[in-house]
Amino acid sequence: MKKPTIRPTLNSLHQSIAAWQKRTFPNATPEGAVEHLRREAEELHEHFFEWSGDTDPYGNLIFNERRQPGQPLPSSVDVIAEEAADVFFMIVQLSTVVGFSLVEAVAKKYAKNIRRTWKEPDEYGVVEHET
Repeated sequence: MKKPTIRPTLNSLHQSIAAWQKRTFPNATPEGAVEHLRREAEELHEHFFEWSGDTDPYGNLIFNERRQPGQPLPSSVDVIAEEAADVFFMIVQLSTVVGFSLVEAVAKKYAKNIRRTWKEPDEYGVVEHET
């Protein structure tokens, strides 16, 4: 008889990751978590945009090309998912070292976002809110 697959809830997954991070990275700081989050988000970004090898005067990476909508993904879904998971881990760590409930913050922000008015997508497909 096949055992049922148990899927963690967002809350239980957050608690488990946060506990592991506290044990593994006891000296983590908000600044370190934010910097690591930026780096992980940049790695995810690189799967969709090609880096020119240059940086702007502020140290931001300059990218040559971007994938056009409808084109095949530049990396496998598994690779992209792994990078997205790294971003999630760093968001969990940030919430832990700053001291807020990520689940509560997401629920509160979601309630706010569903009441907002949204603009049309920009040239990159990004949709910003008006209010």
